[in-house]
Amino acid sequence: MFKRVFLLSTLISVVLSVNAQKQSLDYYIEKALQNSPLLKDYQNQIASSGVDSLLIRATQKIQADVTSQLTYAPVVSGWGYDEAITNGANIVGLMGIKQEIMNKKVLETRFKGLDIQKQAVANSVKISVNDVKKSVTNQFLTAYGDYNDIEFSRGQLKIMNDQLAILKRLTENGVYKQSDYLSLLAEIQAQEMLITQLTGQYASDIQLLNQLCGINDNRDVELGTPSLSEIQTVNPGQSPLFMQFKIDSIKIENEKKAIADEVKPKLNWFADAGLTSSTISDVYRHFGVSAGLSLTVPIYDGGQRKLETQKLTLSENTRSSYQSFFKSQYEQQIYQLYGELSNLAKVDEQVKKQLATSKDLIGITRTQLSNGTIPITDYLNALRNHTLINRMINQNEIKRLLLINELNYLKQQ
Repeated sequence: MFKRVFLLSTLISVVLSVNAQKQSLDYYIEKALQNSPLLKDYQNQIASSGVDSLLIRATQKIQADVTSQLTYAPVVSGWGYDEAITNGANIVGLMGIKQEIMNKKVLETRFKGLDIQKQAVANSVKISVNDVKKSVTNQFLTAYGDYNDIEFSRGQLKIMNDQLAILKRLTENGVYKQSDYLSLLAEIQAQEMLITQLTGQYASDIQLLNQLCGINDNRDVELGTPSLSEIQTVNPGQSPLFMQFKIDSIKIENEKKAIADEVKPKLNWFADAGLTSSTISDVYRHFGVSAGLSLTVPIYDGGQRKLETQKLTLSENTRSSYQSFFKSQYEQQIYQLYGELSNLAKVDEQVKKQLATSKDLIGITRTQLSNGTIPITDYLNALRNHTLINRMINQNEIKRLLLINELNYLKQQ
């Protein structure tokens, strides 16, 4: 029986170790950023805004087109279209050019609109990068907590198997009863089952981590110790979470300016060259050129611009309300996270004192068990208490890192 238990525990240890790749938190974050379709979308949007800028410039260059038309409207025995209207025929072949001028302010507003759009996308990139880092780190820490539990449980299992060998000898010598031996054996079997459950949970959490990062890999993984340090105090106004409100405000102001630009006069020059004639017989005599200016001065639009400006003012009021509410939430979150970290530090200090006491107790009960001077139940209770304390320390450490990750997300710039 003892050999079977020992071989099973050894097998579990081997399964967890063989072919396991050691991966760090940075590895998963890098993969997630590389594979994120949303970030690739934003990159394409930034490239597209560059094309939009070229399109605006292209519309300001000289535009050329060719127009041709050949129409014949015969009149037979007095029947047909009125020649006063149709001229009998219409032959047109022209090449025309045109260009809008005196629109520098309008162009400045349009280019600024594109620049604001780039800023908005660039800020969205920062937010998305931070979102990816936060979610990947959270999942990594969850899996790392599983990994720590497995490692500790494996260590406990080895200690229990060592004690089982000692207890077996003492039982054979009549120091302990067979029921004592079976009690420890049952505890070992429960520990093996726990390791199996933890291993399954760990594998599941690793798969979720891989899915989150876009990694298609089913090999066993050993997670490296994450290194997370809190970002020092920064200016919240520079956080991408706040910058999105500032960019929206600038965008609204620029849209107001674009509406104001609509009342400015628009001046174009144009020219054409070619032929236009109403007869075929002397068409060669009707080649010519023409040029001119076109001026458009808006006078009245029924109050449309005023109404559009009012809508934008309402949008600015809404934006301002959201910003104020978000700022209040942000400050409350920061305060809450620091409060949780402070309380966790106090609990952690107390638990570590318990751990020191538990280690001493485990050492004493192990010696007494080897000497046959302690009931097996006392040793098992000390062992369970030690396990509980260690799992609590692991959970507290993971929670501390999760809180730091949340703080860093809010402070990231």
